[in-house]
Amino acid sequence: MLIMTALLDGSTTSGVQVADGIVVETWASDPMLVDPVAFCIDEQGRVYVAETARQERGVEDTRTQPYWNLDDISLQTVEDRLAMYEKWAHRRSDGMNHYTAYEDRIRRLVDTDGDGRADLQTVFSGGYNDPLDGTGSGVLVHRGDVYYTNIPHLWRLR
Repeated sequence: MLIMTALLDGSTTSGVQVADGIVVETWASDPMLVDPVAFCIDEQGRVYVAETARQERGVEDTRTQPYWNLDDISLQTVEDRLAMYEKWAHRRSDGMNHYTAYEDRIRRLVDTDGDGRADLQTVFSGGYNDPLDGTGSGVLVHRGDVYYTNIPHLWRLR
């Protein structure tokens, strides 16, 4: 079982419960990855991790923004969503900068020495912080291309 944890306090997987015979080991943890939401493995065994840093810091949950609920349910287009953000920007101390201060990214992790733990990480792709970018929550490698989703986009990276 592959486990990737983003625990800041040095915690282990002690709370994880598995069936008899299953061994749980941490393969990668903070600071090698932060806020992982999805991952996939390519043909060379490299792991691509979709990381999100923007939940409630650029990607909003409407339940915490009740003042815009009527606007939100009437949106018809992506452009309407941007207009709503601009309309309510005065409710944020940093205005429209609130939506771009943090980014989502794809991190690539590799076990270069074969010891069963990631020991090399690189940011494969980043900068997903447009006001209209949703949570970067899906990543898939297929025939050498990396596909990445963040509403409203599906990106192909080569």
